[in-house]
Amino acid sequence: MRYRYRAISAEGKRLQGEGHADSLITLEADLAGQSITLLHARPVRGTRRQDPGWRARGDFCFHLAQLLAAGISLLEALALLANALPAGPLAYALPDVLNRIRNGAAFSAALAAHSRCFGVALVCGVKAGETSGQLVEVLQDLKDSFLWREDMANKTRKALYYPACASLVMLGATVFLLTSVMPQVRDFVMDTGGSLPWSTRLLLAVSDGLLHFGGWLALGLAAMAMALLACIRRSSVRADRLLMRLPVAGTLLHQSALAQYARQLAMLYDAGVPLLEALDIAVATLTRPALATTLSQIRPKVEAGATLSQAFASVDVIPPLLMAMLRTGEATGQLGTSLRQAALYYQRLVEERAQRLQSLIEPMLTLVLGGLLGWIMLAVLGPVFDNLARMR
Repeated sequence: MRYRYRAISAEGKRLQGEGHADSLITLEADLAGQSITLLHARPVRGTRRQDPGWRARGDFCFHLAQLLAAGISLLEALALLANALPAGPLAYALPDVLNRIRNGAAFSAALAAHSRCFGVALVCGVKAGETSGQLVEVLQDLKDSFLWREDMANKTRKALYYPACASLVMLGATVFLLTSVMPQVRDFVMDTGGSLPWSTRLLLAVSDGLLHFGGWLALGLAAMAMALLACIRRSSVRADRLLMRLPVAGTLLHQSALAQYARQLAMLYDAGVPLLEALDIAVATLTRPALATTLSQIRPKVEAGATLSQAFASVDVIPPLLMAMLRTGEATGQLGTSLRQAALYYQRLVEERAQRLQSLIEPMLTLVLGGLLGWIMLAVLGPVFDNLARMR
């Protein structure tokens, strides 16, 4: 059971955190073994968000590598981080990791007890670092990988979110004009005995529909959105395949995922993780279900005796350039280096395409939305000005 507790250390410092124990008595005994006096504890009801995100994991690896490189012991370094980290999944999991290590568990085994929080890549990377005696180097590599993935995700989202945000703003402005301004325009024109052009009559019909059936329309759209989300959850692979087939955004997402996969595989391979295990972990860390399903076919083929390049050639999602780099890496014995170069190439390609896409979308979207809003304003204000001129 997981407990949230408040305690006081032997130095008189107040502590708070979460710990795992079979009972409250066991938790108190575990803390007493660390010269910590339990003040209050209660079971944690429900589940706290388990995924801290790539940046938080990268910062954790960076600070831990710095402390270990300075000659501080693992237990002391983890204790310092447990007290220094801001409240979140990592800060709540570290006290239990410390307890497990003090009770004789390996660092990687203690992390594996919280694999949803630390992630399978971090757990397996630490295990490889323990085996090879290069834990600091592995942590630094993990830090670079996690922060790189965070940066890639941010750049991809930035390129795709701008059109959505601009469209939402335009939609809000249009709804406001149709529901608040158009009825007043109609009343004014009717009172003055004027006539309405076809564009204004069209907008008035839409305005009346929104005023009378807007609530039902909103409920219908919400129901459709919920049904769509439910379908996506049930068949995430199929939905992701459709998303990857989009003309520009799909290519961007596909190349970004390939870059993440290549870098993750290179990092694990260079850390000493066996190739078959590294293939499983790299697939497990992918955020694109369709690509993960396809690349999960690689391991059985390698296990059956195929080379890595032969296994990758059997699936239809690997571009020729990545295949060439794989063959070169196998031939020269520098597979990790070749994968890193491929990841770097696709990283730059995604960044360039994202910038180009954004530079094209912004002016085009401004023209389209500006023209649409201008037409609406003309249809709204045109009859007003016409009637004012006629009254003179």
